[in-house]
Formats: sequence, C-alpha cells, structure tokens
Amino acid sequence: MEWSGSPASASAELCGYTLAVLLLLIQLAQAACPAPATPRDVLQGVVRGEVAFQNGDAQALDLAALTVRAQIPCLDAPLDLHESAAVFRLWAYDAFVGRDKPAAARFFAVAKDLEPVFELPLVVVPEHHPMRALYRDLPASPPQTRLLDIPERSRVWVNGIEAVVYPTDRPSIVQQVAGREVLYSAVLEPGEAPPILVGNEVVPYEWGLTVAATTQVWVREGRATGTLGPAVRADFPIAAGLGADAALSTGLSVVKQGLIIVPELRAGLRWQLEGPLHPRAGAALLIASHSYAPVAPGAALTLGMRTGSLDLDLHGGYAGGLNIGVMLGRVLR
Repeated sequence: MEWSGSPASASAELCGYTLAVLLLLIQLAQAACPAPATPRDVLQGVVRGEVAFQNGDAQALDLAALTVRAQIPCLDAPLDLHESAAVFRLWAYDAFVGRDKPAAARFFAVAKDLEPVFELPLVVVPEHHPMRALYRDLPASPPQTRLLDIPERSRVWVNGIEAVVYPTDRPSIVQQVAGREVLYSAVLEPGEAPPILVGNEVVPYEWGLTVAATTQVWVREGRATGTLGPAVRADFPIAAGLGADAALSTGLSVVKQGLIIVPELRAGLRWQLEGPLHPRAGAALLIASHSYAPVAPGAALTLGMRTGSLDLDLHGGYAGGLNIGVMLGRVLR
C-alpha cells in the first residue's frame, strides 16, 4: 500500500492538514468543549479513518484519529464496548502508519481484549498486510489495574464496560456518569496518574416519557368510585435535581348508571431525592372532569420512583373530590 498524495497539490494539502492538526491540538488542550459529541460522531470518525487507511491517505487517517481523540472529553454519553474497541483499532492503524509499532500494539491489545474473536476486515486491512500479523500475533496478557476512587451516586465505564478499576499498563477511555449526565470523559495513557473524579452534589433529574396503567379512587359525599385506565406522563429536567412533569390519564368505571369516564390532567414540579430507586417528590395542579363537575380544578402531592425502565407514580389530592391514584408503567427514552 502506497501512502502518497497528488504532487500538484501536495503543498496546499500539507498546509491545510497542518492547520487542521493545530486546531485540534488547541481543542485538546482546552478544558471546555466547544460542542458536545455523541458516540455516533465518534463512530463516524472511525469510519472516516478506515476509509483513509484503505485509500492510502496517511494525513486523512491521522486527522481522523486526532478528531476522535478530541471528541472523547466532549462525549454526552458513554461509549459501549464495541464502540471503544473500534476507537482503539483506529488509533492502532494511525500509530502503525506513523511507524510507531509499540503504540499500535498497545492499542490493538486493548481492542483485542474487548473483542477477542474480532478479525480485522479484509476490506480495511488486506490479507498479507504486516499490520494483520501484528494484530494476530499479540500475546494475551492480563492488564495491571488500579482501583478507582468513585464518588457516591456515580458509575464509571472503562473502555465501554462498567468497572471499579482501570488499567495502568495500557491506554484506556474512562467515563464517569451520574444519572444520564457524563461528568468526566478522558483518554488515560499508560502510567498516567489516576483520574480525579468529583461527585455530582445533586442527583440529576432524568427526562423520559412513561406509558402506564393507572387506577384511582375518587371520594365525594361519602361515596367512593374506583377507576382504571391508560395514562401517559412526560418528565422534563429543569435544573440539577429539579424537574417538571405532566400526566394525562383516562379512568373508566362501570356503575349502575353505566360507564363513567374520568379524564384527568396533572402538571407540576418534582425534586429528585437521593436513593438507588431515584425517588421523587413534588406538588401538582389537577384538572379532572366528573359527571358532577365537568371541570374540577384542584391540587395534589406526588411521589414517584424509577428502576431501570419501570416507573411507579403515586399522588393524592383534591379535584372535585378526594383523589388517590397509582400509576405503573414503562419508561420510553
């Protein structure tokens, strides 16, 4: 494979490449990110690097590798295992083309540890390319690790896997997450000092859309009526642990007079508390429609908790009658 550009445009390409690299180096040195990056952005960079390698364009390959490295601190979500392995393979390609075989071997070792059965695609690395032999002949060796100091209410991903240790003898991508917020994301080089992870003082409120079933009891003038029906609720983060929610439900009940339909709209504020189940407490305005009150405004106190995709919501208040409701459903992101 020949790594060369067009002689007629070599000078212009070199100037443009140098400028792009300088801009990336400045971005890498800055503490703040100009814009958030997504795992999809990173994978697009990997693909650009692979295409550059296939085309024998060393400059484009190096630029793609540097771009991905600059995006790591700006990620808004953790990379998974396969995304992390793809990143390390890109960096290995770049190091090999730059004639740094020890670095290429280190990057390949991480990628191979993450995906042991993965084979370099022939469309990217031809059958008899010397880099394929380097990848194939890497000896399997367990990494040396060091314990991470993980703050409360945080979780850490190392190379796409939730972990409490990180390798000290090979590069790694370390990401700290609290709720759905990425608090720290960086590439650690071999022998680098352990990352200083700072906890989030407030559990961040999470957004979501919940589709649920709800059952409620309405009490008025000593008579109680139970209803059952579908409901949908949306949660919106405002700041830190504070959020707003809005729920729409339709309660159905069969009585002697026939079918009763009690639609209800609820909107309010909640504060997310500490705890593994993401407990929330707040207050809301209620508007319900009954046979005895077509439009009945009121208010309620709300409680809720969430584990994984399961969401439980409780509220009690008054809107034309005393009301206690339970909503159980699935969170859709």
